[in-house]
Amino acid sequence: MPSIQAVSMIIDQTTGKPRPLNLKIASGVQEVNIGASLPLPSGAATEAKQDANIVQTTALNTKLAGTIVVNGSGVTQPISAVSLPLPASAATEAKQDANIVQTTAINTALAGTLNVTSSLTKATTTLSNSQSVIAGDFSTSSQNCTNLSKVAIAGTFTGSAEIEIWISHDDTTYYKWGVNSLFPNNGVVGAAFDAPFSYYKLKYTDSGTATVNAFGSN
Repeated sequence: MPSIQAVSMIIDQTTGKPRPLNLKIASGVQEVNIGASLPLPSGAATEAKQDANIVQTTALNTKLAGTIVVNGSGVTQPISAVSLPLPASAATEAKQDANIVQTTAINTALAGTLNVTSSLTKATTTLSNSQSVIAGDFSTSSQNCTNLSKVAIAGTFTGSAEIEIWISHDDTTYYKWGVNSLFPNNGVVGAAFDAPFSYYKLKYTDSGTATVNAFGSN
């Protein structure tokens, strides 16, 4: 194997780069130019990519030198705030205060005596007053049930046949109220019922003397 006898290097004063070296080998002289550019190996990093990396590194250093903005949209993040805005249509404290005022008033009222005011309507009507009747006659008077919900009838009749109840909405035109009737019992008649009509009167189906009073309430 040949051996290197001597190595000489000359620096170019203009470029500052070494000039080609002359390597003296035992079998001869071979010139190796180490001052010129040599081709890069396959896959080696180029100066252009190193410059791009410097740009990115400089940008990272700039960001790290200031405030780092973290995007936590992908996960739940704890927060700390003095006050947060209310959602749309949320109740405000002002309305809660108004509700407290009303609730306090109710509590105050219930703490004492609870006064209940009720308007009770009562009515008494004489339908027949010792009225002498024959079959087909109506009672002398009718009872107005416009403001009444319940009525009662009580009296005497010397006849023995039933006494029919006829009803009306205008105290002019009357209709028999189904099978509702009074039946004398030893001269006494009486009944109580709801009043889903405006007026009613009695129709006698027998002769006799009748004294009948009507009572009502709401």
